[in-house]
Amino acid sequence: MSPKLLSHFAAHSAAARRRFLLGSVAAVLAGRFGDLAHASMPPQAFSGLASAPGLAAQAPVLPFYGINGHVNQGAAYSMPFAQQRALLEDLGLRIYRNDVWDAPGARRLAALCDALDPGGITVLPCLTAPMPTHGNEALAYQTGYALGHTCASTLQGRVPVYECGNELESTLVRGDGATPDSYDAVNWPAYRGLLRGMIDGVRRADPAARVGIHASWLHFGALSMLWSGASPNGLHDTPLRWDVTMYHWYSDMGDIRNAKSMDVLGTLQRAFGLPICLTELGFRPDGSEPHQASYLADNMLEQCLTVRERYNLQSAMVYELFDMSADNHYGLLDLSGRRKKPAYHALKRFIAAHPS
Repeated sequence: MSPKLLSHFAAHSAAARRRFLLGSVAAVLAGRFGDLAHASMPPQAFSGLASAPGLAAQAPVLPFYGINGHVNQGAAYSMPFAQQRALLEDLGLRIYRNDVWDAPGARRLAALCDALDPGGITVLPCLTAPMPTHGNEALAYQTGYALGHTCASTLQGRVPVYECGNELESTLVRGDGATPDSYDAVNWPAYRGLLRGMIDGVRRADPAARVGIHASWLHFGALSMLWSGASPNGLHDTPLRWDVTMYHWYSDMGDIRNAKSMDVLGTLQRAFGLPICLTELGFRPDGSEPHQASYLADNMLEQCLTVRERYNLQSAMVYELFDMSADNHYGLLDLSGRRKKPAYHALKRFIAAHPS
C-alpha cells in the first residue's frame, strides 16, 4: 500500500479543469495524437503493445464485489488461504486484489489463485514498483517490463486482469491533479515509462488478459495525459492504452460524483470510454468503527450500485480485509484476524441484500 493522500490541494478552478479535460477528450476522439512521434521513448525500449487499442467491447471479466488484501506482506494475511477464502465466501466477495512486486510474490499469488478457485473468487494482482526518481524513461520502462513479464508469466491463465502500478501519480502531483501543470515534469517520463513497461510486459507474457491503470482523488489529469500523449512540459509522446480504467476513492475525498464540482466517474467515462473498476474504496480511520461500517456499506457501495449502469462501473473493491498494524484500522477484521468489526457485518448484510 502506497502512502495515502491525506490532504487535498485547491490550485486550479473548476473552469480550468473542464477546459483541459474537454480539450483532451476532443483530441483523443479526433485521433490527432495518433501520428505523433514518441520522441522521448527510445525505439529500442518501446514495443508498441501499450499503444494497441483497448478491449472495451469485451464482456466484463470481473465480478462486482471485491476486497483488498496483502498476502505478500504478512501480519494477519499469513492466515492460511483456505481460511481467507472462507471469510470472502461468508462476505459474498468475489474479487481479492493483492499487491505483488517480485517473482516470489507472484508465485504466492498463483498459490492463492489455486486456493480461491473452488470458491469462484478471482485474484486481481496489482503490480507495485517504487516510483523512480531518476527521470529516465528508458530505464523505467525496463524496470516495468521486467515486473510485468515476470508476474504475468507466473499468473498466466489464472487471472483475467492485471492492475499496473499503485498510486504512482501521487508522487508527482503538486496541485489537485486535474491539469497538466499539477505534475512534476522532470519525473513524468519515468512515470510514463514505468507504466508502459508494465503493460507491455504483461501483454507479452499473457496476451489474453486485460490490463488497467489507475489514479485517485482528482488525478484523472495524469490519465488524460497518458491517453492523449501529452506531458506536463507540453511535449507529446505515443499515447498509452489500457483496457480498464481503475480508480481509488476514500472517505475524506467527498462525493465521487461531485468532488470540487467534478463528476469523477463521468469524467473517466467520457475521456476513455472503457469499463471502470474502483479498486480501492476505503474509510479513513477516525476511531469510530460504526462510521466505517456506515460509510462502506450504506454510503459507498450503495452509491456504486446506483450509478453502476450509467458509468459502466464493473467492480467495487473495499479496502481492506485485515488491519495491517496497530495504528492501521482500514480492515474489516482486526490485526489478529479474529475479531470482526461492525463493518464486516454491515458489508455482509448489504451484499446479501443486493446480490450481483
